[in-house]
Amino acid sequence: MKAPARILAMLAMLVLLARAPVCVVCRAADAAAPSPTPVAVLLLRDGRALHNVRVMSSGPDGIVVNADEGLMKVPRANLPDAVADTLPAPQAGGADTVMQPFNPDQGQAAPTPTPRPKPPQKPAPAPKPTPNPVFRGCAIASFQMKPFQNVLGSAEVVIRNDTDSNAVILPGDITCVTDSGALHRGRKFVVDAYPPIVRRRETVPAHGTLDEQVTFTNESLQITAVRWSR
Repeated sequence: MKAPARILAMLAMLVLLARAPVCVVCRAADAAAPSPTPVAVLLLRDGRALHNVRVMSSGPDGIVVNADEGLMKVPRANLPDAVADTLPAPQAGGADTVMQPFNPDQGQAAPTPTPRPKPPQKPAPAPKPTPNPVFRGCAIASFQMKPFQNVLGSAEVVIRNDTDSNAVILPGDITCVTDSGALHRGRKFVVDAYPPIVRRRETVPAHGTLDEQVTFTNESLQITAVRWSR
């Protein structure tokens, strides 16, 4: 009679015996043909019962069984004496089999990983100060691009004075903004006459307006805004 079948026959006679705890296999047992007929119930030494037990393989250190509770290895020391006596004698100096206790509730969820701390948020950059729309009581009412002779980067600017006093302004008090965000300060006040008139300062009358052409650069500009420089 082959070893698994002989062991199964012995198990059938020991289904009412209670002995030591069963453990899950941590090292594969020697392969052997499974027993043809399962044992309905096998009581282990710790009182646990395995149902529909089929012996898959055997070795000096125990047997591998397939039961309703799963595929597991029962160590030699946990088998009934009559079954353990049918196994080959263990070899001297052999490596010990590493066992772990059988846990019927093995399908436990993996531990939740500890969330990493979020890096501190960078402080929001302070907003850049915007030029005051009023300078010496005057406001820029409107502008339009207008070249002056070979000076292509210039504009006609209308300035309104809402105060009771005249206001003196310089070309550098006015800055234009291009479509790329570049800034250009005014260079000169000009009048397209013959001969051309160039001024270094202008006076905006009290409660009045000044329509003056301002040059910024000789190159052509796409001016999107005109504002005070400070």
